[in-house]
This record gives sequence, structure tokens and C-alpha cells, in this order.
Amino acid sequence: EMWLEPTALFWMAMDVCRVSKHKVLGMLCGLLAWAFGSFGVGFASAGRSGDVRTTRCAQSTDAEGPVPALRFLGDPDLMQPQPEVSEEVQGAEFQSRLKILKEAMSKYGGIGIAAPQIGWWVRAMCFGIEDGNPRYPAAPPVSFQYWINPEITWFSEETSWMWEGCLSVPGLRGWVERPREIRMKGLNEHGESVEVHFKGLAARIAQHEFDHLDGVLFPFRVESAKLLVPNSVFDGKEQWQSDWPTPGSFRTKAGDLSLQK
Repeated sequence: EMWLEPTALFWMAMDVCRVSKHKVLGMLCGLLAWAFGSFGVGFASAGRSGDVRTTRCAQSTDAEGPVPALRFLGDPDLMQPQPEVSEEVQGAEFQSRLKILKEAMSKYGGIGIAAPQIGWWVRAMCFGIEDGNPRYPAAPPVSFQYWINPEITWFSEETSWMWEGCLSVPGLRGWVERPREIRMKGLNEHGESVEVHFKGLAARIAQHEFDHLDGVLFPFRVESAKLLVPNSVFDGKEQWQSDWPTPGSFRTKAGDLSLQK
């Protein structure tokens, strides 16, 4: 891996956010990238060619090695759509990588994780809350599950809001609107076809992780920059001005959903 200077991180994030056409968020993400670089957040060197991506994938998800490092906002490979899994799901190597993916979720304290976040460049993800999570203390249990080559086939017109965070965007929360319910189909860890109707928090997590497979991170989903706050500010919500930044966000705890913006 190499360490990128703050200036390089700033312009990398600005390029990413210009692609998303969110100019205000581009500025904010650029400043965040500057801060991450200033405090020593490392980004693995990334290439866009298929050969480089394949080599990095093999290095990052070695079935016999340790849990790979996280990839962060600004990593060019993290910011692009991933290819579908084409290998045998029940094969020993693929099963080992699925195990590593779950271990990474546990090690880094997530309630879900997508393969690209640890440098495994395929459409695979897992999520679940079995014993609570300190980052989302109000969250109810969600059964653990793997998804391979998932596809969202339907989503409700009704939406909800939640304070989202992300292992690949450390130190930040965003007030994000998403469909309240979805139907998703794909393969499970046994290579079997499954289709599930998700509601509530499970639907929210599934959509967040699915976004990663298309190179989308939650800051690109927020309506305006004022709906992004540092964790240090979020942890002091009791001191916020009433109904700031919005009535729903002011009243909602980490892990809860709100029907009010």
C-alpha cells in the first residue's frame, strides 16, 4: 500500500464527486479527504485495468491471510460498478473469501459489508445484527445473510430516513432517504437462488450494501451538505438546536428509522 498526501486525496475526492454531479457534496467530500489524509488514513494504490484489479483482489482476499484493510472514499476502484461473480459459489476458494468478508464485518464493527470494501472486486455482500452494535445502539436484530449477484427487483414508493454511516467513510453520518421496502433476488452462500421481501432496517442495510456494488457511497445519496455531520457532532445531539438539521433527523437515534424528514 502507499500513503496518499492530503492534496492528492482532496483532488481524488473532488473528481469522484464531480462525477456524481453533487457540487456541494464534492466540496465537503474533498475537505473530508484532506482531513483523512492529514490524520494518516491510508489508501491502497489503485489501477483501473482489469489485470491490476485482479492482482489486488488476489492479494487482498488471500484465503490464508489476515482480514484485508478497508478501502475508503476516494479509492477509484471502490467508486465503480463491480462485475458479477462467475466462479463456482460452492468452491473452496470462494467459500473462504465469504468467510473473510464476514470476519471483516465483525473486525471493523459493521452491520454490513460489501466485497469491494476489502478489495474483493465482485458483486457479493453480507449483513446482519445478531448481538447489537455500538454504532447503531437503537437497531433491532437482523438475521445474518450473504448475497451474491443481488438484484433489486422492486421498491416501494413510500420512503424512510435514517442516520447512515459507512466503514468506508469513517467519522461521518448522513441523513439518507431510501425506499421503505424492497424485493431482492440473488444467490445465497450455497449458490441457491433466493428472493426476499425486505422491510424496515433490513431493507435499509440491503440497499446501502447494494449501492457499494455499483460504486455508490452514502454521501452521494444525501439531499444537501447540511445533512452530513461528523460523528463527534452526532454524538452530542442533545446539544443541537431544536429540529436541526431537520425535525426527523433531530429526533432519530442511530439505528432507528424515521418516516419524517
